[in-house]
This record gives sequence, C-alpha cells and structure tokens, in this order.
Amino acid sequence: MVLPVHPGVLGSLYSFGSRAIRGEIGLEDDTQETISKVRNELEDVSNLVGDFSPTQPGTWPQFAGRVMDRAFESCRHYESAEAWRDINGFNGTLALPDRLMRQLAQTARTETVFESDDRLLRLLALPDAPPICLETDSEKSLESHQFYYPPEYADETQLRASMADVYWRSRSAILMSFAGNDYRFEEFGLDDHIYRGEELELIDRLREFRHEGIRRSVLLQGPPGCGKTTFCCHAARELSERTLLLGPDALGQLRCEPWKRLVETLQPELVIVEDIDHADEFAGREGKNRALRLFEEQHCDIPTILFTSNDHSKLPEAMRRPGRIDSIVRFEEPSDQMREHIIDKLAERVGVEVPDERRGWLINLLEEHSTAHVLEALRRARVQGWDDDMESGEATFRMHRNFETSSEWLKVHGFRHLDVDAEYVFQRVFNAADPELVFDGDHSRLWRVVLPNGTELCLKPHEHETWDCVQTYYRPDHDGRENFIEGFAEAFWGDDELMLMDSVEHETLCRPLEHDNRRYHGDLAELIDVMEAFRDDGLRRNILLQGPPGTGKTTFCLHAARELSQRTLMLTPEFYNTIRCATWRQLTDLLQPEMVIIDDVDRVADHALEQKLRLFEENYCDIPFVLLTSNDIDRLPRPMKRPGRIDQILEVGETEEQVRWNLIRNMADRVGVEVPDQQLKRLDAILQHQSPAHLLEALRRARVLGWDSDPLDDHDVTFETEGESDEETEDFVDASGVL
Repeated sequence: MVLPVHPGVLGSLYSFGSRAIRGEIGLEDDTQETISKVRNELEDVSNLVGDFSPTQPGTWPQFAGRVMDRAFESCRHYESAEAWRDINGFNGTLALPDRLMRQLAQTARTETVFESDDRLLRLLALPDAPPICLETDSEKSLESHQFYYPPEYADETQLRASMADVYWRSRSAILMSFAGNDYRFEEFGLDDHIYRGEELELIDRLREFRHEGIRRSVLLQGPPGCGKTTFCCHAARELSERTLLLGPDALGQLRCEPWKRLVETLQPELVIVEDIDHADEFAGREGKNRALRLFEEQHCDIPTILFTSNDHSKLPEAMRRPGRIDSIVRFEEPSDQMREHIIDKLAERVGVEVPDERRGWLINLLEEHSTAHVLEALRRARVQGWDDDMESGEATFRMHRNFETSSEWLKVHGFRHLDVDAEYVFQRVFNAADPELVFDGDHSRLWRVVLPNGTELCLKPHEHETWDCVQTYYRPDHDGRENFIEGFAEAFWGDDELMLMDSVEHETLCRPLEHDNRRYHGDLAELIDVMEAFRDDGLRRNILLQGPPGTGKTTFCLHAARELSQRTLMLTPEFYNTIRCATWRQLTDLLQPEMVIIDDVDRVADHALEQKLRLFEENYCDIPFVLLTSNDIDRLPRPMKRPGRIDQILEVGETEEQVRWNLIRNMADRVGVEVPDQQLKRLDAILQHQSPAHLLEALRRARVLGWDSDPLDDHDVTFETEGESDEETEDFVDASGVL
C-alpha cells in the first residue's frame, strides 16, 4: 500500500534538493547526483498521490486509477527504444547542438521510461507543457542523444518557449564558443563589468526602442581597450535576463538554418557578437553572402544585438546598412578627464578618498591596465593605506599590458595608418627626432616620436629597420588632426625655409637649400607687392614666368620666396614627372608650404603634364603661391594654361642694360672681385651673346689672373662660342643661385 506523504515534509525535501542542484548548497558531485534522483522520485510520488486523502472518499478512485496505470506501465515490455517512442507517440525530432541539449537535460526534471543495454530514454518535464523525451547511450552518459516530442505540440513554438524557460531558469548569460566539432555553452558573469564612459546614455536609447517593440542592431567601433565589451556586458545586465555572447570562433562556424533554430530555442533577449571584423565567416564570397542573413531583421528577431569591432571597414558594405546593422557608434580611448571620473566613481564605490598626488598614477594605471587593477589598488588603499611601495613593490601594478602584435598595440593606443607614399618626408622627421621603442615583437618593432607640439607619430620599419622604408601611424582622434599636422610641419621644416624636392634614378630626395642675399632688380619687382595683396585678401596666386634663359626668372622666384614665404618647396621637373596627384595632395596637407616653385616646367614630360592637370588646381591645391618658370610655353597643354590652374602668365623679355650691369656687379660680389667701369661693356657683351656661365668664368679668371691678362690662345676657344646657351648651362647657373 502506498502511504501518503505529508505535504510539508515533501515540500521541504523538494526545496532542499532544488537548492542543492542549483549549487546554493555545497555538496560533492556524487551526493548532488543522488539528491537529484531522490528529488525526482519524491516528485514522482507527489504526482502519484496528487490530492488523495484517506478522509475524503471522493479522491480514492482517481488515486487508484493512477496506481493501476503506473503498475501497468511498469510491467509493459518494449523491445526497443524506437518501439517505446512509436507506442507513446514521441516521433517529432528536435535538432540542437549536442552540448546545448546536454545542458537542457541537466537542467530539467527527468524520469527514466526505458532502459536497455545501449539505450536510455528519459522524460523531461517542462513547465506548463507536455514532457519531451531524451534518448542517450547510458545512465550517466549524455553523449549521442536526441530530443523527441509528442503530437501534443501542434508546432514547435510552445515547445521551444518551454525549453527556453527551463534553460534560463538558473542562467542569465551564456558564452557560446566552438571547440572540436561542436559548440560549447558556458555561463558568463556580467557583474564585474561596469561601464562609466561617455556612451552610457546609449543604454537608455536601447531601452526605449525595446519598449516600442523595435529591435536594435548596433555596432560599437573602436580600438581594443576602449570599453566596448564592458559596455555590452553592462547593457546586458541592465536590459536582459537572457544574454547570449558569441565569439569570433563560434560566429565563423554558424550557418543560417542552425542559427535560426538555436535562436528559436534559447529565445535570447540580447546577443553580443565580439570582434565581428575578425570572424572567419567573412572569408570568401560565399561566406560573406551567408553572413548577411545571420542577423538580418527578417531572419533574426532578437530584441537587441550588440556587435564590437576594431575595424568595421573589413565588414562587407552590404552588412553595414539598417536591417542588418542599424547604427554604428564610435568608441574611443577615454580621455584623462574621463579616466579621472571613472576613478572617482570607483573610489566612491570602495569608500576611499584618492589623494591628489596619487591621481596621476591611477590614471596611468587605468590607461595601461583594466578597471579591475584600479579597483584592487583602491581596495588595498582602503585597508592598508596609500603605501609608497604600491607602485613598484608587486608585479600586479608593474606588469604592462601584453600585446601580441604591433597592430594590437597601435589600435589600443589610438594610432591609425597614415597612408602617404612619401617615406623621404618621414625620414627627415625621424632623423631629426629621438625615437622611442614602444613595441618589440617577434616580427616587427614600433618606434614613437613626439613632435614639437606634443603630438605623437609612430613608425614601423620594414625588415631592415631603416627610416627610409617605414609604415607610419598617427592619432587623429586623440591629438586632433589639425594639431598633428601643425606638429608634423613644424618638425619637418625646423629652422629651414627652402626645401628642394628632386627625383634621381627612381629615388626621391628631400634636402634644404640655403637662401642668399641676392635681389631681383628687373621689371617684375613690383609683382611681389601684388602677390602680397592677393594673399592678404585670401586669394591664392599661380603665376607662370615665360622667357628665355638668363632673364632672371629663377632669381625673381627665390627673391619672392625670401620676401613672402617661410616654407617654400622647390620642385625639379624630374620630381614633377614621378609625383602622383594623390600623394602631392597628402604632402601639401602635411607640410603646409606657403610657396611652391617649379623651375622649367616645360621640361616636364608631356604625358605627366596632361595627366596631372589637377596638381595645382584651385580647390585641390590651395597653396598661397605657386611660381612656375618656362622657356617655351608652347610645350604646355592648353588646358593647363587657364585661370584656376595657372592664373597669370607673364612674359619676361631681354634685360635692359642697367639690369644687366647690376647682375654683373652682383655676380662679381659673389666671386669676390671688383669690376672696373671700363670692363662693364666687355662683360655685358659676354652676357648678351653668351650664357651667364661664360660671364661667371670671366669673373673668376679676372679674380685670379687680373683684368689685363689674356688667357686665350689658339687652343682656348671658350669665349668664341656663339651665344645660345644650352639646357645644361642653364641648369648650372640656376643651381648655383645666380638667376
């Protein structure tokens, strides 16, 4: 005879068993398993007894019927597990990842209904729903199992909702990863993640969208260490009781249909997808197309989805649109002010006051480490006081963040690649600075340079570690792009005001030139005042000086540079041939020149002139002054010779006698010889009919041999050459700074 059990005793035993199984009471594994079985047996007895009472005859027939059914059921013999399922109608199958099914089986109440040498069937009780059947290999093993459900479930909606209720009964956050050939589901703690950054109000916006029944899919973009994951966990704690976290390894293995079934079964309220830009899922065209549907609105109806990314540009463009990713929020490294605010909040939480002299150390600690390190320092200070040895006495606070790659270091510290194909410019800056080694890995090194205004630049040398072959990085969001450019230009120019850009045998050279005191005395002298008036009115000037060699074009340009500019770039035709428009635009942004001089622009290759019409075009190159010189303007393409590219073309004719005499005297001063008046006409004749190089040679001979000596003989025909100077002579004179 089955004796009724007092409800109070049964309830106490069942409560104790439930608390033990949930881990609220510490017990050995074997004891816990025994209690689980006892609890199931007690519940089975409770279901059998039901409302039976010896003093109420009306409850006897139902109790007797339950006893007979149980006795008959236990005596029935089934040939196989398949026979049991067929007879009892458990024919519907539910496909889920093995480890998830195992956790469901461990969470729910079970009753063994069939057992053979190799098969075990258990019924899993679900809240307010018919039970489902779990088939496993043996009593203790949950391997090679499958779920079956009875025909009471018209569809799987009710079944999956009940399974979700069972699964999340003792869980709030699950981390899903991939190991071996199956997914793993592990409980994840959210309590230690407290976000105190500038984007905290985003949680309230997400709550508003959920209240209106509109799902939100948000991508948090930023370098490692800026608080993206902390924010996600904080938001999950505030918004969700069912949070599923996906790592890149799990995401890379997901397929659309299994993912859809998984979501329908677990019914998470919030999903966190970590480092989506690192997922292998986006490898190849097929993977990209498949990934587009994983989180699409029509296929994934999760209320809130939070993605994190270090570089969202790696994601397919089709994914970065509303319906897949509704919004992208940029997260940055917190400023010192924000770090100080975080420290104050943590100190208030711990109950300790931070001395002013320790704030700097805590800010640096928060920059290099996690919030947990700062929290530990504050706790120690509360108990032990602000010990002077705290900073250096233990490795806890001396250990720097471990970076596996230089790319990770750069992202954490807010550096971005500076895409300028001009190593010769950076070489000058680095050679003049004192680089600091900040990362030393197996395959690369990083050096940091502090620019004159305090902004920073990082460089990664190629394998030979020479400064003329580097990748360069800067921090536009931390230092501010304008501040960085100002600091870089200041470092590049230093004390120099005139810089020559040349290209020799496919190698670009950048070297300073010395200004001299020579002045221009020709008809163009008044042009300098006109140029200055345009600059004062905020208008740029591109001027071409056209004329034969020896007319003072280059002398005027250098004179104008000395009068109007403190940062002048002088470009050779060879440099013009090799520079790309995009690179030139980047260079001018970085170097901030006030004037550019292109000497003999008509010697630039025809194809380069045609292809680079934009090089000095208005709104593309806003340098205040661009001066060009040309011996043959007809060689320039017609589209180049219009305002907006060349604003003004000035013909420079033959010099007048007085201008030539002034030039002779200036050259004589340079050579260090005084010209007698009676020699001026002879030297003027040389200058008119021959090149300035011939004049220079005559002055040098006069300085050494005197004016009365005649070094000519039958074999020296230097001064008998007819007047036209070739290009090499013009190059020599211009490079000597004469014209």
